[in-house]
Amino acid sequence: MTRIVVHIDRLVLCGYRPQDRLALGDALRCELADRLSTPQAARALATRAGADRVRLPAIAMPRHAGPARVGERLAGGIARGLTP
Repeated sequence: MTRIVVHIDRLVLCGYRPQDRLALGDALRCELADRLSTPQAARALATRAGADRVRLPAIAMPRHAGPARVGERLAGGIARGLTP
């Protein structure tokens, strides 16, 4: 079994309501867990060395997206950045 540990030290999102931060963080964690737990992601991650920082291109966000949708989109962008 392969274990993947992702640590997000700080997540800064401008333009979102402070009261949405917990829901957004939960959605991001759940979606990242789903996307990074596939066998394909595990194989791709196994070939990478540890990364202190991952730079991603801009992630398009639908206007007025709720916290769950924002978390899903962010996780998708992060997963694409980690598993080329």
